[in-house]
Amino acid sequence: MLENLGFDVDVQYTASVTDMIQRLYVNHDFDLTYGSMSISDAVPNLRLAGLKSTDQSDVLGYKNPEMDAALDAAHQAVTIEAEKAALKQVEQIIHDDVPMMPWAAGSNFVAWAPNVYGTVPSADGMVLLGDTWIK
Repeated sequence: MLENLGFDVDVQYTASVTDMIQRLYVNHDFDLTYGSMSISDAVPNLRLAGLKSTDQSDVLGYKNPEMDAALDAAHQAVTIEAEKAALKQVEQIIHDDVPMMPWAAGSNFVAWAPNVYGTVPSADGMVLLGDTWIK
């Protein structure tokens, strides 16, 4: 698809998963790669932290002091309005820098019965059943 747009594509395969992890997540030795970054609408700060240049989960190798400051503001916000304003800044920086390209949206489906109570949904789409009971 990229060649149809005028890009010269040089696919570089790796010999093992270890080599791929080293190239992508440690050395950030790539121009373009494919992966996923699931960002929950309920808790966007959880995954967006990966865009911060000092974060351990920085899989993109993306560095931008403005993004770091906007993410700090989102994490430190004490009101919903302040968090939304900071996340709007994060969104604008993503649009300006294009460190990633959204490819598709996903959704969670949790099948449930109306007589089940006490569960706790988590930010990762899992349901915690520690206090669950059935009526």
